[in-house]
Amino acid sequence: MFSVLLTVLISKLTQPIVKLSAFVKRIGRGQLDERSLIRGKNEAAQLARTIDQMLDRIESMIEQITYEQTGKRKAELEMLQAQINPHFMFNLLNSIRLNILMQGDKENAELIGSLSSLLRMTFNRDNEFIPLREETDTISHYVTLMNFRHANQVRLEMNLADGTAEALVPRFMIQPMIENAIIHGFEQFGGEIFIEARIIATTGTLVITIKDNGIGMSQENLKRLRETAYSSERIAEEDRKGFSGIGLRNVAQRLSMIYGASFKLNISSEPDVGTEICLEFPLNYGKVGIENADGNFGG
Repeated sequence: MFSVLLTVLISKLTQPIVKLSAFVKRIGRGQLDERSLIRGKNEAAQLARTIDQMLDRIESMIEQITYEQTGKRKAELEMLQAQINPHFMFNLLNSIRLNILMQGDKENAELIGSLSSLLRMTFNRDNEFIPLREETDTISHYVTLMNFRHANQVRLEMNLADGTAEALVPRFMIQPMIENAIIHGFEQFGGEIFIEARIIATTGTLVITIKDNGIGMSQENLKRLRETAYSSERIAEEDRKGFSGIGLRNVAQRLSMIYGASFKLNISSEPDVGTEICLEFPLNYGKVGIENADGNFGG
């Protein structure tokens, strides 16, 4: 009887260990979805529960890594497509332009060239800062396309003082204000836009002035535009119908984040005379860095 009781007792003690051993072997073969299902208060059962919890965490980590890797591969694919599609578009546009040019249609060939250049500048996001001459070239192409679209004649004149053409400025800094001038300032009719760039040598400041001879704005609208130039509040629907300054606000907020208190914006306008916008910020020929901004630098 003692031998029988001893055998039963040893069996109860060794059985969880045998199950645990077999369980560990299955895990070793890669069956990570297995669970021990060993219950009890002995050391073997406690060890089995610990292993089960560890497997749960491993399974969760594998699912998370799989999800992240899938998202990463998808993002890489989208990025690759984004790189391929613009190049295909540019090559196609240039082929069309050459074909049109060979047929003697110089005007439409120039339009295709302007569209290709503008799209290339839009898709190219490698550099946030570009030379001012590239920004003004983009403006020239934009005005050419807008003249074709609206069948009007907006005349663009530029005067870049010595040393300003190679100065680095934020991309698409001027275009929103040109768009405002054409759509709102000229009300779809023709007009003149004058862009001037100069340097204040004593302060190392670049000054860019955009002036048009459009319909201008009332003193009330001018006051509201000055007050909301740096505001991030949503513009009311009724303000969108006139010279809302949405583009100007985006430019002002962006330059303010980049240059901090060093950035200055001056707006003047008179009904039936036109609008003048003056931007002032530090002159820079290299990469814009922290040293060119105050503590609120965010560009």
